[in-house]
Amino acid sequence: GGGRVVSPSPRPGGVGVGVSSPSVSPKLDGVSVDMSINQKLKKILEDMSKIEQGKGDRFRANAYRKAAKSIGLAREAVTSGSHAKRMGLEGVGGKIADKIDEIIRTGKLGKLERELEDPKTYALQQLMRVHGIGPVLAADLFEKHGITDLDTLRTHTHTPL
Repeated sequence: GGGRVVSPSPRPGGVGVGVSSPSVSPKLDGVSVDMSINQKLKKILEDMSKIEQGKGDRFRANAYRKAAKSIGLAREAVTSGSHAKRMGLEGVGGKIADKIDEIIRTGKLGKLERELEDPKTYALQQLMRVHGIGPVLAADLFEKHGITDLDTLRTHTHTPL
């Protein structure tokens, strides 16, 4: 033997035989449903959670975070808000279901788009990306020191606040 290791081939009918992992789940009502919709829903709801956290609304932040987490863990593609509710996903109630419908219909969430257009909300989101900067400190940096983004923050790092 030349020291060569030969892997055993799979037995007929064994794991991995004739199995492909398609990126698209089975067709639903004749339309292919891409599982990446769950990741998109999760991302948008996580972004909304961070915005609500930045505004100091713990309860809304937690609601968005719970829904995002359960959608991210779902074993099938979410096709509508009512579908997400029927799946029993934690954190998905009527209001979140309506937001899911909007995201699936338009590809985005109007509320998130509007929030990100607000200079303060945008600044808080940028600043809270830094480890150790939470909603209170971010608001303080924005309101008292005019720090609006990471570049402005960098220029202030050597200046006592």
